[in-house]
Amino acid sequence: MGFGKLDKIDEIWGYLLASNKRIVSTRDVFEACRSRGFKEYPILQSMTRKGYLLRSCFKGVYLIRKPEEYLNRTLELSAEEAVAGLLNYRFGSRWYFGLSSADYFGGRSWQSLRELNIITNDFEPQKTAFMGLTLVFRNLKYGNFNKGIEVRQFGKTRARFSNQVRTALDYCYYYLKLNVPAFLLACRELAKSNKRIIRDSRLYSDYPLFNPIIERLAA
Repeated sequence: MGFGKLDKIDEIWGYLLASNKRIVSTRDVFEACRSRGFKEYPILQSMTRKGYLLRSCFKGVYLIRKPEEYLNRTLELSAEEAVAGLLNYRFGSRWYFGLSSADYFGGRSWQSLRELNIITNDFEPQKTAFMGLTLVFRNLKYGNFNKGIEVRQFGKTRARFSNQVRTALDYCYYYLKLNVPAFLLACRELAKSNKRIIRDSRLYSDYPLFNPIIERLAA
């Protein structure tokens, strides 16, 4: 007797869950289907339509629900953990939360999180809505994505964010390009109250616009 469609979905779902992954790709689903002789697209479409898989902010990448989450139509992951997990999956170490998001993760701001600023050179600059947040992707002409990065743990997920010095430089980098002198003045006041920013910023001498940024910070 052959498998019914629900039996096939349950088998693929069980196989994916057994890998202990919270994130799976279209390729993962298709490979599991092919190994069992199941038709790939109908299974994938049914799994997303029925809520076994949740579409993410990236095409072809999904969050997979555990059995209790599926029954309760919930997701145990917070929005921050889910987004950080997806970014790790998609970009490895070539990303970090920056600007106001870095201030939030670093405990320098207590404002509620509504927007996540994501700095990476592996994705086009854009805004997209996901899990009640606005994700803002920004590029940076700077090859080093490990210098000045701190990590905050969410369960098994590592959220990368810029430290205070790199955050200040990032603010200046983006706003210098927009010619916003008021923000430069605010950064200069921050530097006066925290000499470490001037001292440690020397570590970023290969940073874009480094000299004009430091000149304004140290003025």
